[in-house]
Amino acid sequence: MDVNDGKKIVNIMGKKGAGKTYAAGELAKYLLNEGYSVYMDAFGTELKKMVMRFFGISKTSFDKAVIDRKELKERIKRLYMDVYKNKNAKFAGSKKEKDNSDNLEKIKKIYNSDAEKDLESIYEYIHNKDIRGMLQYTGTEIIRKIDPGFFSDALEYKLKKLKDNVDCVIISDCRFINEYETLNSQFFNTKNFYIETDEQNETDTHISEMEINKIMKIYKDEIIVIKNDKNKIFDASRFDLTNIAEKSPS
Repeated sequence: MDVNDGKKIVNIMGKKGAGKTYAAGELAKYLLNEGYSVYMDAFGTELKKMVMRFFGISKTSFDKAVIDRKELKERIKRLYMDVYKNKNAKFAGSKKEKDNSDNLEKIKKIYNSDAEKDLESIYEYIHNKDIRGMLQYTGTEIIRKIDPGFFSDALEYKLKKLKDNVDCVIISDCRFINEYETLNSQFFNTKNFYIETDEQNETDTHISEMEINKIMKIYKDEIIVIKNDKNKIFDASRFDLTNIAEKSPS
């Protein structure tokens, strides 16, 4: 696949509670009403699929959650190996393939050392029906620990397989520097927006929240800040999509 794919990307960022998903939805409705075709996705889409696949948990339901501790421990082990195998497949035929294959023993050691912590943490999130905590822990403490590029690579692959006649692609949950850099290096028609609100949570010290501060510091000149007043209807026309929202050839 060619680097610098020309798809038109709207990258929406923001802290927890800023209204990223809401803003993305309002932008999609605005563009659709203007006659543009829109595709929406998120880095977290793959994470939600994996949490459902390995632990039986969806965004709205814990009804099928794995609650047997022995089975849960086995599911966690399978998740470790699945992420490792996916990473190894990415390097197939490259110089990195052997290096990653050599990491298998390292992955096993990490699993063995963290197995009880992972089990207790995930069991508690399931018991408390804490979907946000479950997603954060699975994403950062397990998957990104094995493969930091897992989610950015998965989304990049999907977007590059997307047909070129989509007018605008909206990504609503960029949180990590490698995610930001993937969108901006692989898709040259990318515009970056930061949704800000007076009510957003600034006390959450989870890495998925703290890395946004780093993005804003490093790439502040590339990012347009949009204020979201939760007491008013969000005006999606405030997104400056110059050179982005232009109709793609059919």
